Amino acid sequence: MAEGEPAPSDVVVPELPPDQGPPEGDRAAGPEQFLGSFPQDPAFASFLADNGCYQGLQGHQVCDQIGVEFAFGGSGRATTVFFSPGYAGALPGGITIGDTPEDVVATLGEPDETTALSMAWQVADNVRLVVSFPADADGAFSGTPRPFVVNGVSYHLG
Repeated sequence: MAEGEPAPSDVVVPELPPDQGPPEGDRAAGPEQFLGSFPQDPAFASFLADNGCYQGLQGHQVCDQIGVEFAFGGSGRATTVFFSPGYAGALPGGITIGDTPEDVVATLGEPDETTALSMAWQVADNVRLVVSFPADADGAFSGTPRPFVVNGVSYHLG
């Protein structure tokens, strides 16, 4: 395990209330369950294969078919799961792709950290939830021509 990465037994992915997550039968299949796992672990490997995932840049596992991408730490364990606009499952805390910053704060409360293009919450001792908003071509938000709405969500260990 790389320095600074939690052991798999230390990874706590927060449970969402039943009305803010996928239906109970789908809850076990949520991508965030694989934080702290190796991609070779049987359940994770099956998830990656079943969803047509492939190895992308920087060793990420990219699952275009379902709008999910995994990043890995130095130990090879999944440290981040990214949810993009193509993700059809329930997002953490009941937020949705397309929510405005005001909608997100109304749903999740005030963030622990805010930048020009993102908001972050510490949702467990070792898990951060980051909500991203789109940037214009110059990397900033000018208000035009795109709406300032959620365009990505990620869970990060650490």
